[in-house]
Amino acid sequence: MLFEIPGCGKYEIKYIVLDLNGTIAIDGIIPLAVQNSIQALSHNYEVLIVSRDIHNNVSRLASELGVKHIKISTDLPASDQKADVVNKLGAKHVIAIGNGNSDIGMLKAAALSIAVIGPEGASRRCAIEADVLTANILDAFECIRRPTRLIATLQQ
Repeated sequence: MLFEIPGCGKYEIKYIVLDLNGTIAIDGIIPLAVQNSIQALSHNYEVLIVSRDIHNNVSRLASELGVKHIKISTDLPASDQKADVVNKLGAKHVIAIGNGNSDIGMLKAAALSIAVIGPEGASRRCAIEADVLTANILDAFECIRRPTRLIATLQQ
């Protein structure tokens, strides 16, 4: 999908990279409305979940959603690993969405980034690095579904 934001440029987005815990899942559970939104987005984008998998369920959740996942190591900094995922996909084609310090690398690397302030909150550093800040994950997904929202927020 092509996004054109006046004063910012054109973005050909192919991938949506999602943090799991705190971003799309609360206490390891993805709400039904979020599941439905991810499945709808997966018709136009390749959706990828990246997580340290603290609830040991990312494989099952991704399978249920019909999307790919990457379980990152606990031995290396999560932020660096998530940035590597975005860079390997081709950062200029990625929208990254997260809420915590472990997401800062992918938010910085991605062409467009969204920080979510959900029930678990968002880290201050994550919010500063994101292009857009939303109150919840469903609002973030609506910004992607309705690019005029991104244009209204980001145009210069």
